[in-house]
Amino acid sequence: TEIRPILKFDSLIDIAGGGSLSDRIDLISELTSITTALDADFNTLGISSTNSTRKSLTAALSKMDNGAKDKNNATCKAATAFDIIYLLVKNIADNSTSATGYKSKNLIELKELTSSVDNTLIFPAALGIYTPAKARLVYATDSPATTYTDSYEKAESSLYTAMKNAKSIGAESPSVKGDGKVSFRELICIGEN
Repeated sequence: TEIRPILKFDSLIDIAGGGSLSDRIDLISELTSITTALDADFNTLGISSTNSTRKSLTAALSKMDNGAKDKNNATCKAATAFDIIYLLVKNIADNSTSATGYKSKNLIELKELTSSVDNTLIFPAALGIYTPAKARLVYATDSPATTYTDSYEKAESSLYTAMKNAKSIGAESPSVKGDGKVSFRELICIGEN
């Protein structure tokens, strides 16, 4: 039997900021449509690629279609933070997970987690004789306050919403710079461009 440390979650900040996730997804979809259609529209209107208005709009849109990179072409800090949050929710158990299914759910590779934050971090060995490879996540429930559950769907309501939204957004396709699609990860990197 493998010994695993337990990481207890009592709260998590909602990536949607308490607002509607569908509104944010609609915004991203609209930005993607605008970005994709812009070059075709300019060409249809006969506006040259050297036109100053076209250059300004294209430059502004390229800040959005940034591949989740900062101005130095490194992964932006906001995307890195989001990726860490997504690590916590990508393999979570829900109400449909069977008792045997819990063995493979709610597990996070400690090496993956620490390397995402700081690759110089070392997880302390349990009892000085065993270095765990994975940790199991459990979630606080609404009541009583000291109760934890394996299912994120049974977690405290704001924790459940934050995890559901992070899982939903994190499932999108990878961010590619200049592909004509604006992803959530790219959108949160605008300030670093």
